[in-house]
Amino acid sequence: MKTKFTLAFFFLTLAAFPDNPPPPPFGPPTDDPALVPIDEWIPWLLGIVVVAAFIYFKYLKSNAPNNRNKNTDFMKLKIRFLRPLFIFVLGLLLHTVTWAQIKNYGNLYIHDQTVFYVASDVYDFAATAVTQTSRDTMYGKLAFGAAATASAASNTHYVDGYVSTFATTAFIAPVGAGGIYAPARIVPSASSGVDVAYVRSSGSALGTAIDLSSLAQVSDTEYWIVKGASSTLSLSWRASSALTSMLLTPSINYITLVGYNGSQWVLIPSTVDTTSFLGGASSVTAGSITSDPKVNLAGFTAFALGAKKELPCY
Repeated sequence: MKTKFTLAFFFLTLAAFPDNPPPPPFGPPTDDPALVPIDEWIPWLLGIVVVAAFIYFKYLKSNAPNNRNKNTDFMKLKIRFLRPLFIFVLGLLLHTVTWAQIKNYGNLYIHDQTVFYVASDVYDFAATAVTQTSRDTMYGKLAFGAAATASAASNTHYVDGYVSTFATTAFIAPVGAGGIYAPARIVPSASSGVDVAYVRSSGSALGTAIDLSSLAQVSDTEYWIVKGASSTLSLSWRASSALTSMLLTPSINYITLVGYNGSQWVLIPSTVDTTSFLGGASSVTAGSITSDPKVNLAGFTAFALGAKKELPCY
């Protein structure tokens, strides 16, 4: 009978509390932009009430000391109370294990001015789900803490909108659009945050002027918006990027990073990665390229792939 009540109490503890983390100070840190709303306390308070009521009626009220031997009965009561207290704490600790890892099997839309924050571990992209934000000026975003990563992003599931990271180490932003997974890799210089979004359309909507002293052409297929702390920036390409139609000479040596500075597209010193950050050797049809210095992101509205101007042979 004791074993049955013990197991019942253990599973009650697991079931009584919500899967999402509690508000600060137990959830995301208060200096982080991804604060949990105060109304998130309600399910936690209800869980505490349910468990406290179970302890009272099962372990306290039914075992209250009688008048014949109060001291002995009270000692027994304290010993009896230690067991549910231990199980309660153990249940909460096991509950926290699920906070860090998320697998999205459904449709997650992050509303404008809202942050869905992954503090640590992994956000896993199920094959046929949707994770989406707007690309408006007041966009929402899927934010990753310094200890968090993304996994299993693909052409069927990526973030269609904005991703943010607070890391200062290499982070692959799992962005895409229009059935195309088009990640960017960033190595921020500070933990103040970097936001990334992918746009599957021509950057000419931002501006058509090109610095012809160093560039021959800018991709009319795709571009990325990257905002925040200065970062080493890497962009990827794939067959759908159609770089062969942009290059006068079909060689990866002519591929370069470009940025729109508000008035024209300009070359950003960069080097094609021998091995793409997504794996495999870089070629004209698939690969990645990385900026040589850290890029002052504040100086650019968007980033894209371009073709260097070919030097004359004389």
